[in-house]
Amino acid sequence: MFKISPRQIKSNAFSHIFQIPEAIVELYEYASGIKIDPREIKINLLENGILGNTIYNDASFIKKDGTLVCLFEHQSSDSANMHLRMLKYYLEVLEEYLKEKGISLLNSNYVNPPKVEFYVPYNGKAKFNRELENLDLGGFSVKVKFVDIKLEALKDISEDKKNLKGYAILIHENEENRRKGMSPEESLVTALKTTKEKGYLNNIISDNEIKSLAKTWSRDELRFLQGEEAGILKGIAQEKLSLAKNLLSENMSNELIAKVTGLGLEEIQKLQEEM
Repeated sequence: MFKISPRQIKSNAFSHIFQIPEAIVELYEYASGIKIDPREIKINLLENGILGNTIYNDASFIKKDGTLVCLFEHQSSDSANMHLRMLKYYLEVLEEYLKEKGISLLNSNYVNPPKVEFYVPYNGKAKFNRELENLDLGGFSVKVKFVDIKLEALKDISEDKKNLKGYAILIHENEENRRKGMSPEESLVTALKTTKEKGYLNNIISDNEIKSLAKTWSRDELRFLQGEEAGILKGIAQEKLSLAKNLLSENMSNELIAKVTGLGLEEIQKLQEEM
């Protein structure tokens, strides 16, 4: 039985809301202090394959004049390889930009690439204590700014950022509903309705979408956790095999190795033959 956490739900809701130009420029202004007209940007939709899984960049835009690429990667926990993920996303945006503009890197003319800004909107349970980090990329570094988007951090935010605050309210309401024992889908339906009743996200999520979104997001969360648990089980199995090989090399009996590792005698015999 899986314990449904809101981690993937947070990510799905973030991507759904901040793929809207009016919403992502609110987030950008909150993170950078710079106001941009939503008509000046183009939303990027990116994905990449990591270890056989499809991982999507959460939100990204490029200014139509080609001067700025902005990447947001929502996090509710630490990620050790954030710098590599951000770099890959940027290269994908850059590749698409060059293709769209018909620019060849084999051309002798100098190509001035768009400036890039990386932001990590944080909405996790741990206390937020990060602001700016320089991430090493094999000899050069990039700055990544972390921004707190939990509801308590946005309580005094101006009403011109209703989509950003709406996201925070939605996540807060969903977590409260889960604490009351609601199922993932029921919790999301209730949270979406409550958020809209408070006057938020009405221009992004229609009443007709509520049930379908709640169903999709909670289903994705279950799939995410199933994949995560499968990965953990695979890791445990590999550890057992590694331990068995070490014990075989020490000439321990197969019967004792089976007792120590929990592996079957046939598995241990097969390992012995392969060594």
